Amino acid sequence: MIRNFIFSFFFILSIFLLSACEPNRFFEENQTIESKKWKYDDAKIFYIDIKDTTAFYTVFINIRHNGNYRYSNLFLQLESKGPNAIKGKQLLEFRLAEEDGKWLGQGIGNLFSYQIPVKKDLKINKAGRYEFILTQEMRDNPLLNVEDIGIRIEKSK
Repeated sequence: MIRNFIFSFFFILSIFLLSACEPNRFFEENQTIESKKWKYDDAKIFYIDIKDTTAFYTVFINIRHNGNYRYSNLFLQLESKGPNAIKGKQLLEFRLAEEDGKWLGQGIGNLFSYQIPVKKDLKINKAGRYEFILTQEMRDNPLLNVEDIGIRIEKSK
């Protein structure tokens, strides 16, 4: 328990410190999966205010799981809502491990992290508040051993 707390503290601290070195980052938020049991009805919602309609954006999904995660992939649904009822849904599959079981993410101890681009050069035509909703779409309910899920948005170069 203490080891997990210490690791989480240093993980969050390192993200905070590294964020100062990332001038393109526009938004980033990660949400913890309670008890490492992600249920179908536990939608993770991210609210983002976008004012710059001249920029292009890249959207990433952040995933962190522990070594006890039993699959080599992860299916998520990304739903987006914006001003004037602009909506979209997308089913996404992320490959997390090689065929031999070796995790593809960055690992520290028993935790593995991924930052995977899902939309590149996204153009936002209307300023306002946008909502991104992530739900798990795997067979298991709850899905075990996913620790955090998040969204990162960068301004494209």
